[in-house]
Amino acid sequence: MSEPLAIIGELEKYLPAIKDWIDNLLKKHSASPRFVNEFKFKRLSNYYSDEILSSSKVVIVDSVPKIPLSSIGLTQFQNFDNINLVGI
Repeated sequence: MSEPLAIIGELEKYLPAIKDWIDNLLKKHSASPRFVNEFKFKRLSNYYSDEILSSSKVVIVDSVPKIPLSSIGLTQFQNFDNINLVGI
């Protein structure tokens, strides 16, 4: 098995925990989404169709959620846990 495939195989065991974290995050914010087109960004329509902008949702949060990778066992990503994100 090649090295990239071995790495992917190793990461697969963490996918259920990652999916659970994502599902919980979506559930936590399910009552407060807004459609992207409500924000009237002038240039987004240069890159995305009206269909995409009127169906895509955004949630405003006080801080950007960050999956705790090292807590679920991916200790090689410990530096990621310490990054302060300001937006995506």
